[in-house]
Amino acid sequence: MRAPFYKRTMYQAAAITPEQAFNGSAISRIGQFNDAFVSSPDDMGTYTDISEEYPWLDAETAYLPMGGENNTWAPPRTNCTTALEEMERFHWSYINTDYLETTISNWNSQGCLDTMKKKLGYRFTLIEGTYPDAAQTGSGMDIHISIRNDGFAAPINPRLGELILRNSSSGEIYHLPLKSDPRFWAAGVTTTIQETILLPTNIPAGSYELLLNLPDAEDTLNSRPEYSIQLANASTWEPATGFNNLFHTISISAGIPTTFGDVPFDHPLHDYIEALYQAGYTAGCSTSPLMYCPDTILDRAQSAVFMLRGQMGAGYTPPPAPWDTFADDWTGFEWAEPWAEGMWQEGLTAGCQPSPLMYCPATQLPRVEASVFGLRMKYGVNYTPPAGTGTLFADMTDTSYWGIGWAEQAYQDGLLPACGADSGTGKPLFCPSELVDRAWGAYLIVMAKTFRCHSFLRVGPTYPMLKKSLKAVQSLRGLFETEAVKPLPKIN
Repeated sequence: MRAPFYKRTMYQAAAITPEQAFNGSAISRIGQFNDAFVSSPDDMGTYTDISEEYPWLDAETAYLPMGGENNTWAPPRTNCTTALEEMERFHWSYINTDYLETTISNWNSQGCLDTMKKKLGYRFTLIEGTYPDAAQTGSGMDIHISIRNDGFAAPINPRLGELILRNSSSGEIYHLPLKSDPRFWAAGVTTTIQETILLPTNIPAGSYELLLNLPDAEDTLNSRPEYSIQLANASTWEPATGFNNLFHTISISAGIPTTFGDVPFDHPLHDYIEALYQAGYTAGCSTSPLMYCPDTILDRAQSAVFMLRGQMGAGYTPPPAPWDTFADDWTGFEWAEPWAEGMWQEGLTAGCQPSPLMYCPATQLPRVEASVFGLRMKYGVNYTPPAGTGTLFADMTDTSYWGIGWAEQAYQDGLLPACGADSGTGKPLFCPSELVDRAWGAYLIVMAKTFRCHSFLRVGPTYPMLKKSLKAVQSLRGLFETEAVKPLPKIN
C-alpha cells in the first residue's frame, strides 16, 4: 500500500505481531510501497503523523515487504545518511533503480549505493558452528549454528532450512530438515540454531560432508541452486548445488535399531515406550511409518486403549457396533468410540458427565489426574492413597485439595517424577495442571505395572537417567505377559 494510513484505517491500527506473521491473513500479506522515499519531510503525503507511523512501520515491516522509489532529489533528506537510516529502520528489501536517476547517481557519488545493494533484503553470514565428529543412525545429532543477518530485512517468502549430509565417497545426499524458520532470522540480529537432528536409519555408515541448504519452498524451485540463499561468507557457496559448505566431516556409524521412527535410542524415555509397545499396550500413532508421537498430549481416548489392554490383555479388541452408550460427537475420534464402549461394558468408566452420558474423548490428562490413573492401575480400582501432608511439594501445600494425596503417593512410588524444584525452598514441584504427553504416559504405565517385582526399572523422584539396553527392553515383554492382571481405575 502507498501509505501506512491506508492499512491502519482498513484493517488495524496496531502493527502485525510475530504470531500473526505469515499466517495467510490479509494483514500478514499486505506490505508497503513508498513511491516518494526521502522526497520531502512527509515523503509527499506518505506519512500523516510520523510519531505514530514510524514506530508502526518499524514493527510492521519486520515481517512484511517494504520498498519503493524516490521521485525528487531533495537534500539533505535525500542524502545517503537519511536514506540508509530509513532503509535500515523500515526493513527495505528493494528499490527502483530506474527512478529517480538523479537520486541514484548522487547516492553512488556519495558512496552509499554499494551498501544499499549489499543490505537491501537479507544478508546471512555464518558466525560459528559446532557439530559432532561422529554420530549414529537412529540417534540425535546435536548442532549449534549462529547466523547473523547483516541485511535490512528478513526473507518474506517461505524458505526451507536444512542440513545436507553428502557421502564423501559416493556423493549420495541426505536432507535433514531444521525447525528454525529463516523468515524469523531478524535483520541486525545473530540467530542461534540449536537443535537435535534425528539421523534416519537408512543412512549407510561412512564419512559425510556437512552443508547448509536454504532452498525455495516451492516444489518446482527448491532443487534449483539459483533460488537458494547464498551465505555472505567467502568460499562456502557451491553454485552448482546451491549448498553452503560448512567444511565439517562427520563419521556416521550404524546405530541400534529402534521401533518407532520418532523415538530415537537416546530419547530419555525410549526404554519405557519400547516396553509399552512390546507388551502390546500401544501400536503407535501411525503405522506407515511406525511412529509413537511421544510429544502428543495424552487424552481420554488414548487412555481407554491403555486401560483396556492393561486390564484384559494385549490381545483385547473392543466390542463391535452398535456403540450408542455415549452422546458425544465422535468427529475426529471415530476410532475411539468402540474403545469407550468397551470401557463402559467392562465397568472401567462412568463417563465424564451423567446427563447426557458423555465420555469426552478429547479431554486431556493433567499430572494430578494421571497420578490417580497410575496408582489405581498399580493397586486396584478401589485404592485410595493416604491423606496428603502438604509438606512434600512447594506447589501443593493445601491439604484440602482433592489431589494432594494422589500426587504425593504417585511421586513416592516413582510413578511421576518432580517437574522441577522451587528456587526458594529447594522442595520439588509437582505441577499438577501440567498435561501429560504420550512419552510420560508410557513411563507411568510401565512403572505402575512392573514396580513391585521389577525394581531395576524404578527411578527416584527426578527425571530418569535410563539404561540403554535392548536385553532389558526385550525382557519386559515376558514380564508383562506373565504378570497377573490387575484391576484398572474408572475414568470419571
